[in-house]
Amino acid sequence: RLHTEQDNPLVMTSEMTALFASDIDNDGHVELVCGASHHLNHLSCWRGIELLWTLDTGEWPVAIVQVAGRDLLVGTRSGWVFLITTGGEISSRFYLGETVACSTVASGRYLIGGKSGGLFEVDPESNSLKLLRRFSNAVESILFNGDRVMAFMESGEIFIS
Repeated sequence: RLHTEQDNPLVMTSEMTALFASDIDNDGHVELVCGASHHLNHLSCWRGIELLWTLDTGEWPVAIVQVAGRDLLVGTRSGWVFLITTGGEISSRFYLGETVACSTVASGRYLIGGKSGGLFEVDPESNSLKLLRRFSNAVESILFNGDRVMAFMESGEIFIS
């Protein structure tokens, strides 16, 4: 039998813009959270071939990480950052003012790098967003090394706090 994309629920009909795989609900099974440029469902969560939920944020996700066993932090191309529950509902939203380039979570800190050079920290407990530092180049990636933060710029520069 010939199979088509209509037979396969995993076929995405739009560009995938972000991907995150983890056991987000602590049930012992890995879930796959996909961000897409689709006009209706910008986020979808899968366990195997089972679709658990979809969500239209109105924005294209570009970065997804999990906030220590609870919400997902989703950064978008237009500068919005959403906290999404593991059940697929928006619990908070923040406006960064620039395209999200990357994000990372470690040691209870949630950092976001921006295409315009901003390095931000999200505090999910107080629902606040704080600008830590502004660089002259886009923040391409962020790493933690103990208590130190390393931010890597598009220009090749490295910032170590």
